[in-house]
Amino acid sequence: MNRDTKLIFGFIILIVFLAVFIAPKSSIIQPEETTLSGEIEIGVISTTSDDLAKYEYLSGLAAGQLNKICNESGLNAYFKFTVVCGEGSAAKALECTQSFHETGVDLLVGGGWSSQLWSMKSYVETRGMLVVSPSSTNPQEPMIQDDSIFRLTPHDYMIGKIMAHVAYDYGVENMIVLERDDAWAVGVGDWFVEEYESLGGDVFERVKYPPATASEFSEYLNKVENSLEEKSIFDEDTGVFLLSFSETSAILNELVGYPSLVNVTWFCTDAVANSLEIDSVSEDILSSVKLVSPLHLPVWDEYSTSVGRDYHDRFGNDLGFYEANIYDSCMVLGLSVIEADSINASEVMEVLPLVAGDFVGLTGPCGFDMYGDRLDFRTGLYAVGYDLGLRWMLIGWYYSPTNEIVWENSS
Repeated sequence: MNRDTKLIFGFIILIVFLAVFIAPKSSIIQPEETTLSGEIEIGVISTTSDDLAKYEYLSGLAAGQLNKICNESGLNAYFKFTVVCGEGSAAKALECTQSFHETGVDLLVGGGWSSQLWSMKSYVETRGMLVVSPSSTNPQEPMIQDDSIFRLTPHDYMIGKIMAHVAYDYGVENMIVLERDDAWAVGVGDWFVEEYESLGGDVFERVKYPPATASEFSEYLNKVENSLEEKSIFDEDTGVFLLSFSETSAILNELVGYPSLVNVTWFCTDAVANSLEIDSVSEDILSSVKLVSPLHLPVWDEYSTSVGRDYHDRFGNDLGFYEANIYDSCMVLGLSVIEADSINASEVMEVLPLVAGDFVGLTGPCGFDMYGDRLDFRTGLYAVGYDLGLRWMLIGWYYSPTNEIVWENSS
């Protein structure tokens, strides 16, 4: 063999080596490699009968997308989401879970209410099932990630951390907390104080009122006012973090008797932007007080906007974060089945966190934290403003997990 022939032969060997051992390999399951075939059934449990049609619509959209992926990938499989009703009952949610398991369906989207998810938890874990919840938010549930439950919604206490960053970025350096004396408000308040003070803010008082109080909040507003007077601060660097539910309008209306408290900025939880009726509060108060409240939102792009329009046409209201999570939960679970090449719950659970971290749904990136709760999400920041009348107006965004605040009027 002459020198030129040896060089050519060696070059060919090198090419073969690079092609076989170095060239990147596709991570997509090829049709001849997969064991998935036929119908893949996933159970879906709606929270109430009123929400049943919404669960059917959004899970149907997910089934269409997943089946399109199967067709384009040449997979001989198709997804079916079987939707049943939880009837607003924890016991019924458990009954539905049991029925699914008894028919061989161990992959579920459900437990949208925390009470329903809690009732399902023990049965799900002891039977080796897997659940993705679109909307459970109770932070007191022991949802450590040794379990087989994932939640696509941030838990309630996270609002405290969010509003600490919002208030501090807003320029408020001194804060007083006015809160219900219950586990929810105390938990949110604890998270707020820890995060706010780590940023450099000062929380100098926490005023608690009985949860049963429906009106006549003067005793507690007096305490807020007195604390501010002791600090001699009634300016734009000062704020009140209000942790309240249906009593919010009564508290705000009583500010008529506390003109000094109108001069400070009031921050609230998502319970306010989500439910406070503008007409329930004095126009004089709302037109003068600075009131900022967060609300988790879908992330709008061409596809989510199209779905949002169709959703509004069908149901007469806007597509919210929790509803959009029904679709995202179905997609994350279905894509994990494809990735795991299995309907076995334990095998699907192994790949689900990675799949969720790569998936961008109607609510944006869907990554989980180490506990199986939503890590990556977008929260809208609202304030009451005047636009042909008083209304909630979007003034900014909070981005998790970077804690970035972007104001709408910023350049």
